[in-house]
Amino acid sequence: MPREAMRLLLIGKESSRLVGLSAELSGLGFSCLLAKDKEAPALLEDRRFSAVLIEQDGRLREGFEDAREAARTKRVPIIGLIAPEKVETTDGELEADDFFVLSGKVGELALRVRRLVEKSSPSNGVIHLGDVTIDPDRYEVTIAGRVIPLTYREYELLRFLAGSPGHVFTREALLDRVWGYDYFGGDRTVDVHIRRLRSKLGDSDSVAIETLRNIGYRLVVTE
Repeated sequence: MPREAMRLLLIGKESSRLVGLSAELSGLGFSCLLAKDKEAPALLEDRRFSAVLIEQDGRLREGFEDAREAARTKRVPIIGLIAPEKVETTDGELEADDFFVLSGKVGELALRVRRLVEKSSPSNGVIHLGDVTIDPDRYEVTIAGRVIPLTYREYELLRFLAGSPGHVFTREALLDRVWGYDYFGGDRTVDVHIRRLRSKLGDSDSVAIETLRNIGYRLVVTE
């Protein structure tokens, strides 16, 4: 039986660029649906998608935020689509899991999508660290039984650090292992996500993320 095509939701203006991208991705075996920003939350609520691709444009920022929150709730990875002329002005702190410049080859985008979907797929092996539990089957993190809301990338970062408690990782190593070596952005992205993780793990009596100045980060278990 043939494997079901990955379903992608492409959000943005009905531009020839986005329509063309949808057609090319469909030709590579994906099932694509185009939507405007205001339509996205309802579509994400009613249907199941493997990934969300959002055309990143300042005029669509509010729509991006709404779509991002809907995708986060459904644990669907997000890729920001950036026009070549917008690369220099793109906000590096936007909570997309990856970025793709629209002048690039669609085959590369397809590989990035498949990699993100594979990483977000459930796997066996619950991790218990004191009062923190990481459940890959549910894609869920709890503190003393209370679920804490994490983005896809925050979850992946925590799960990676939790796999080697006490081990120090440089920012470059975290970018490579969690984001991928071809990630569009700088190591400031790691700092932003670590800061958010620390805030969300603030109620834990067992787990903390330490900074080693000029070196990197490590996860420590205190009990």
